[in-house]
Amino acid sequence: LDEFLKSTFLEMFGDAKNNEKGFQIKNLTEFYINPKEGTKCGPFGSALKKDEYTESGIQVWTMDNILKSGEFVENGCLFVSEIKHKELERYDARNGDIIISRAGTVGKMCIIKTDKKISVISSNLIRLRLGKYLLPIYFLSLMRYCQSRIIKLKHGNEDSYTHMSTGILDEINFPYPPIELQTQFANIVSKTETLKEQYKNSLQELENLYGSLSQKAFKGELEFAEVKSVVANVISLPALQPVEEKYFLKRKVLATYIINESLNDTNFGDVKFEKILYLSDYFAIKRNLGQKYYQQTAGPYDNAFTIQYFPQVINAKWFNRSKDGKQFVFSAGQQHAKSTSTYNFFSTDELQRVNEIISYFKKYDYEQPEIVSTLYAVWNNRIILQEQITNDLLIDDFYKWDEQKKKYERSRLEKALTWMRNKNFIPDGWGKMIKKAKKTTR
Repeated sequence: LDEFLKSTFLEMFGDAKNNEKGFQIKNLTEFYINPKEGTKCGPFGSALKKDEYTESGIQVWTMDNILKSGEFVENGCLFVSEIKHKELERYDARNGDIIISRAGTVGKMCIIKTDKKISVISSNLIRLRLGKYLLPIYFLSLMRYCQSRIIKLKHGNEDSYTHMSTGILDEINFPYPPIELQTQFANIVSKTETLKEQYKNSLQELENLYGSLSQKAFKGELEFAEVKSVVANVISLPALQPVEEKYFLKRKVLATYIINESLNDTNFGDVKFEKILYLSDYFAIKRNLGQKYYQQTAGPYDNAFTIQYFPQVINAKWFNRSKDGKQFVFSAGQQHAKSTSTYNFFSTDELQRVNEIISYFKKYDYEQPEIVSTLYAVWNNRIILQEQITNDLLIDDFYKWDEQKKKYERSRLEKALTWMRNKNFIPDGWGKMIKKAKKTTR
């Protein structure tokens, strides 16, 4: 998830040194909440002595409250009395402030996240307080991912004592994206951090179970079914809701939307359409619209839907569908204008996720969507079955999908899995397993 946030940041804002997005270059001092409160070093010397710390009282944040990962933790702080705090009010710290270590491990920083109304910083910290037009999470991420490309925060040689001052922050010039784009990134971070906490909680529960399970394993009393049951209780799969009303009509609108958004794609044909539809169903939308996918040579395929869908849109003259080489391609029909309404069946966010999938594959022919959709399907199957997941196992499942999958080199599949992880194109177990179609006999 941390790697996902890094790649998302770089994709949205680009490299800070080259500024390929063409953002305005701003100086950090332009965004201080006011000149006096923008930056502040912690209390020095006699302002706060070691013997003035207490066992409880007002929190004093230290370098220990900044994790290496850039997260803020409340435990491990020091305390001063309320009387002493009144002397230290100019060193106050608030929820949403950035704190930065100025000595020792110079440049560690995080955003304070606390419900404490009053607190202060220790001598080895700098507090940075920004106005509303520069979001702390954007600046923090900029420093985390691009600091070496913008400014050196340290003074002194690498092998000697190093430190930094507020003056170094005053010198920072950086690309300034619109506040709307910063807010969009902040929302992504918020959702990702929530997901991270869910994973941490699940991991903690699994670790708590490890002791008792390992004892059984050493005694030869542990059955795999018991392990599987325990894991199922800790990690629950997303629920598949009941099939929605007008599900075929909604699916028809979704399929039509995909074709309309792809009419200018010279590589777009039947196979690419089917795989984008599958990824839209299982990744972007995740709503029960009566999907019935099975394993087909080119990947997941819902012929129960397409066998009804294509005749309807062709007869309505929404699209023309003609053979071009080995595949069918689409063009606008005489009544194409009637196909463009979505009837508010899908939210803006849902359609945006569908658009992202379409844009991912726009420069490719059918092979890349085929590879990704099949890898996604076998990965999702393993999550549903609560089976082990490694690159080797996913690639083996890919080759077992169909004999013709062997035409793809293993190195290409490994690159596709890396791409999926970087794009956060990762399944979570939603939906039904994709199985081979049952053979019928006469």
